[in-house]
Amino acid sequence: MTIGLGCQYCGLLSVPLDHSIQDCIDRVTKGGPMKRINQEKLVEEWKDVPEGTPVIVTKDDKSEFPTKTRSAPWLLGGSSRGPGHTAVIMVEGISGCYSLERVKKVSDMVEEAPGCST
Repeated sequence: MTIGLGCQYCGLLSVPLDHSIQDCIDRVTKGGPMKRINQEKLVEEWKDVPEGTPVIVTKDDKSEFPTKTRSAPWLLGGSSRGPGHTAVIMVEGISGCYSLERVKKVSDMVEEAPGCST
């Protein structure tokens, strides 16, 4: 039996009732729909970004939310057993933290836009 909601972690659309986090890890690391991004590398890339930097957050419904950073990045879920699992940052106008995989600096977007010169 499956449930209609997709898995928010690995992207599986029809999720069996016994779907576990280990299933997600196996799916992602064995070439699932998401490209596994090195979370420590993401934190390293963002560590010198000052608070107040303009960013665009891609929300769960795929809408884009312009905002600014309000913290340094960190790995969520770290403990004495090991490092965290998700690179996150806090932004203005959203409670809690957001995955850095879904946050893009506005300056990066301008540089990538075709035909734009800065």
